[in-house]
Amino acid sequence: MKRTILLLLLSLSLVGCVGPLTPIPEPSNEPPIINFGAIHSPNGAEQHAPYEWNIYGNGFDPDGDIVSWIIRIDGETFRVGNDTDRIERSEVVRYQFPGPGTYSVSVTAFDNDGAQSIYTAIWPVKH
Repeated sequence: MKRTILLLLLSLSLVGCVGPLTPIPEPSNEPPIINFGAIHSPNGAEQHAPYEWNIYGNGFDPDGDIVSWIIRIDGETFRVGNDTDRIERSEVVRYQFPGPGTYSVSVTAFDNDGAQSIYTAIWPVKH
């Protein structure tokens, strides 16, 4: 009987030492890893008239899928993807710059868990 009471008291004291249970944190959502580039059309020629370029974003999501891209060129927005299906690792927008100058270009990628990454650059277009 004494042994049972002693074991019961020991068990109760050990339960008190454990403390409250701590929930296991959810894994964090990693944003997509992206880059952007541009190729003069047609055929990768030098930067000259007619100032038409293929602007592209490419990348991957380390813990999911990229589901949409937004490419912004000098104030115009081009959206690629539908926010539900996995899309290609690279998306391209053909764009005709109005003439020589420097233009703001940004590429944003969204993943299937809502994280996003943005890459922005100033793009020179020459004669």
